[in-house]
Amino acid sequence: MHRRSRAGSRPHGRAVGPRAAGAYETPPGLAEAAALVVSDSPAQAAAYGAPFFTSRELTHLGAVLAGDAAGRGGDADITLYASTGLAGSEVVIARRLLEAS
Repeated sequence: MHRRSRAGSRPHGRAVGPRAAGAYETPPGLAEAAALVVSDSPAQAAAYGAPFFTSRELTHLGAVLAGDAAGRGGDADITLYASTGLAGSEVVIARRLLEAS
């Protein structure tokens, strides 16, 4: 699912379904085109038995939110959130987004 986050800005994608190479829900090449690919657990993504859908280095979402890692640089950036499915993380993120909107 992709949408424009603001008028004139680039889309933000979320991958919450299958995340293995050859079985993923995002368009081929999206991760490579993204300026930033974040995950709730890059360590868990690296530990999957099957290769992850992208070979890009994943930035920890918590590090971006804490200001320890760079986030989106501007409206022209494509960003992608690759959830590893940690119990409850999607619920907490959705709640915060709803509160902020």
